[in-house]
Amino acid sequence: MRWSLEAQLRSPQGQATLDLDATLVQTWKEIARYGYQGYKAYQPLNVWWAEHELMLHSEFRDGNVPANFDNLRVLLEALERLPKGIRGSGASSSRSAFPWTRSSRRRWRR
Repeated sequence: MRWSLEAQLRSPQGQATLDLDATLVQTWKEIARYGYQGYKAYQPLNVWWAEHELMLHSEFRDGNVPANFDNLRVLLEALERLPKGIRGSGASSSRSAFPWTRSSRRRWRR
């Protein structure tokens, strides 16, 4: 949360646009799992705060974890890292997070 607070102090924003993105990162480690692309990988899920171009939260995942697995939990963890006084809206194509965002119209205030 320290980095998000520092970014907010440098350039105050009234809202947060969050982008969840899981990306396969190829590896040659023996213990790594095969991802959907057919190679060994890890697949971190990152939450970006667009207005500050800041990675707000990241979760390290094995390559065989579906990109949309448990996204609502990760989104809620990211929201807890926002400084107080921020409002925002959310949207997701994840089956777990989409109902929570109520058809891209969910609003929150921290």
